Amino acid sequence: MEQKQDSLSGGGLSHRAAEAIAAVCIFATGVLMIVDNYKIGAGWASDGPESGYFPLRIGAILCLASLVVLLKSLFGKQRDRGIFVTWQRLKPVLLVLLPTAIGLPELESGRIVRVELATAMLPAYGFDVVPGSESGVVEADVLVGQDDQPRAIRFVNLKTDSRRRQ
Repeated sequence: MEQKQDSLSGGGLSHRAAEAIAAVCIFATGVLMIVDNYKIGAGWASDGPESGYFPLRIGAILCLASLVVLLKSLFGKQRDRGIFVTWQRLKPVLLVLLPTAIGLPELESGRIVRVELATAMLPAYGFDVVPGSESGVVEADVLVGQDDQPRAIRFVNLKTDSRRRQ
């Protein structure tokens, strides 16, 4: 009952919307496969199939399957309107995913830097901090790319009782 109230009040991304987004992304991947493999040759040559023959057909299968999932998520009788993920839990994922996908070049080389972070900073990275431990320190390894942009973080030694959001 509580889950229905969350979905009606806009408390997060619904299963229906998540399925539709995934279907659109897979459909776009299938279209890209079809177009690219058509350009390199997807027919039958005198010595057998050209290099894009099978990948083009896999792209077509992806498009067809994703279209079925999209239609089922939008118009199916048993579509799930429950919450897939709350906005609060999705935000830390998007904070990492979007900048990486949008603005950073490919990681060609990098270095690992050990840093100490104040536990008071952990909520900004999507972590809960146990009350009273805000003065603690957490050691972390940060992967820094060739462009001096941080790419990943791994907590090494939790000197306080912090925990990851579930």
